[in-house]
Amino acid sequence: MKKSQLIQAAGVLMLLVSATCLYAQKKDKDFAPLNPALKYWQGEETYYTESNRLSLDFAFDDKKVMAMTVLNETNEREMTLFQENGRYKGDILLDEGTNELLVWATKKKGKFQKKLRVFYNPYTSAVSFSQGNCAIRIYGNYNLTPQVGSDDIVINRYSKSEFPVHFLVSCCEDEGLRVTVENPKNQPVPTKRIAPNLYAFDARLYDYQNSFVVRASCDGSPVAQRRITIKVDQEMERRKDTAIIFAVSKHTKEAKRLGWADLRYSQEDAEALKWTLEEKFGFGVSIISDPTWEQINESMEGLRRHHWNRLDQLLIFFTGHGYKSPEGVGYLVPSNVGKSLKTLYKMEDLRAQIDALACNNIVLGIDACFASSFLERGGTDIPTRKGLDIHHLLSSDAPFRYFIGSAPSNKEVPEKGVFNKEVREADGKYRYRGKKFKVSEFMMAFLEAIEMGEEEFAGNPIPIWYVGRKVEELYRPKKKGAEQTYARTARFGTQQDKGFHFISKNILLQ
Repeated sequence: MKKSQLIQAAGVLMLLVSATCLYAQKKDKDFAPLNPALKYWQGEETYYTESNRLSLDFAFDDKKVMAMTVLNETNEREMTLFQENGRYKGDILLDEGTNELLVWATKKKGKFQKKLRVFYNPYTSAVSFSQGNCAIRIYGNYNLTPQVGSDDIVINRYSKSEFPVHFLVSCCEDEGLRVTVENPKNQPVPTKRIAPNLYAFDARLYDYQNSFVVRASCDGSPVAQRRITIKVDQEMERRKDTAIIFAVSKHTKEAKRLGWADLRYSQEDAEALKWTLEEKFGFGVSIISDPTWEQINESMEGLRRHHWNRLDQLLIFFTGHGYKSPEGVGYLVPSNVGKSLKTLYKMEDLRAQIDALACNNIVLGIDACFASSFLERGGTDIPTRKGLDIHHLLSSDAPFRYFIGSAPSNKEVPEKGVFNKEVREADGKYRYRGKKFKVSEFMMAFLEAIEMGEEEFAGNPIPIWYVGRKVEELYRPKKKGAEQTYARTARFGTQQDKGFHFISKNILLQ
């Protein structure tokens, strides 16, 4: 390259760099926060508040942005900010302690994103520094047991996993305050100072009942002592959620000669469901890809031999072809189906195998033609309950059975099914925080129904009958009388008013 060409290229590069810098500067200037102040954004400084509700108010001059969303990554609450004349406003709820907020807007070109760290301390105004009113209080969202006639704090947990305990000490000025913690083995525990008069330690649990002692001294003199007892629910700690997914997408050569075509979505449906159950709810999931008749039967017999605890849950899901004989008998189609009906998996046999399982909480999902041939009878509707008392929500002493199917007993399921407008606009791709799967429309309805439950129940366990109702709403004909498939959900063989729930991993770690 000639010297003149090099100089010219360098000039163009400098212009591009300058333009980029100008764009970045303009982009920063477009963002004008009124509350909180600019210095707190990007998470470099922490904004302190005594209110559990933070009001956001800022201007952002970009006509290409249609909406602005804020997510509290600490408690996963999400909301869309109100927009008017370039101003974005809204209130979002905070958890006690540190809250990491993310505000973003996605445009056709580029992405705007800001972070804000907020610390909510409801006790600031109530702190007393006189030794006569010295107090050690638990701080944060914990499942507590009221103690009558005792100053002990009792925290209830569902597992023995290590977790942080935050507590507030209001005994004297922070400069003269010294705080120590002893574990159940009378050993000192490292204690961290989080904020003025706010401390924390990591609780390692040794047994199902663990006592920690917190001591406070002011200017070298002992002034307060309090016991924090952590009780672990042994039955909940032992319980497990399990899922087995049969996904038939490919068939043997003989099956293809008989007219059973390979399916596009079955394997991807199974992967999406597995990811959702594992990532959100802590299930142990097994996918049986392209199972033969023998593999389905052996898997069901393995579930029968398995030892189930009283609060365990089981989800069985089949995605593939279905068949209904002229006599009205429903079958699932394994990958090695042949000419004989004996090579099909009879739904009545599957029902008998499920009835024989010692697991109290079971859900069966079938995405196949004639899926509801499985049902012999259904139950009445169940009232929706919200709460964190999992013993009250799960069946622990009697069978609970629930069915979700993609078609009535007399209908086939086209691979391109029916779906409402909002989900169809997603182009068949299930999206969750950057994770994408190309799934069937029935599976998308199932996963979207779970997401609706996450929002509706705000972290509490999601009852399966809520998910079933939402699946029926989403996966249905657009017009009355249309000759299209629709979902059907029902209890079978039970009239229990409590049963299977999707329980967040955050609850399970408590």
